[in-house]
Amino acid sequence: MKIKLILLLVVASAFGYLFFVPNNILPKFSYVHNDSIEKTKTELVNIRSIGQWEFLSVKSEELVDTVISHTFSNDKLACIYAGTLRLGIDLSEADSSWISPAGNDSVYVKLPKAKLLDEDFLDEASRKVFFQDGSFAPVVLESMAKRAKAKMRARTVTEKNLSQVEMNARKQMEALLKAAGYKTVIFKN
Repeated sequence: MKIKLILLLVVASAFGYLFFVPNNILPKFSYVHNDSIEKTKTELVNIRSIGQWEFLSVKSEELVDTVISHTFSNDKLACIYAGTLRLGIDLSEADSSWISPAGNDSVYVKLPKAKLLDEDFLDEASRKVFFQDGSFAPVVLESMAKRAKAKMRARTVTEKNLSQVEMNARKQMEALLKAAGYKTVIFKN
């Protein structure tokens, strides 16, 4: 019974202290509402961590053949190679001044050039032998794969495709920065 009485007195004195202490002793809290979001250079530079940003993916197949002549016969091989070429921009290659604020609601952006993002695009596992007569050393198969890659790259990595990738990159970067609160995005060449 004594414990309950002591506990009741402690709680009552705590409430009494809070209600009867002058206002200037207790800390005052206030709430400030700010509609604008401050954007710092560090936040802009962190966009660079996106790294490789793919904007065009092209699946390609290429027929490559070879004939190796021997004294009394010819060895012939024809294979179909497949691969997926991915074109885009690599933000990790951007220089340190690739993005910078221009006032409170504008930003300057200089994107890296569009390119083939991965040189290892050939899917060797999907190689199909179309025709084979004879046997072939591994260097012949490597040579054929290199020729297939070169043909795929020449057909896909064109000025038209690269300019399309750069246009898509600008649109996406502008949408990203406008979502971050910028009203104007100015691209530098």
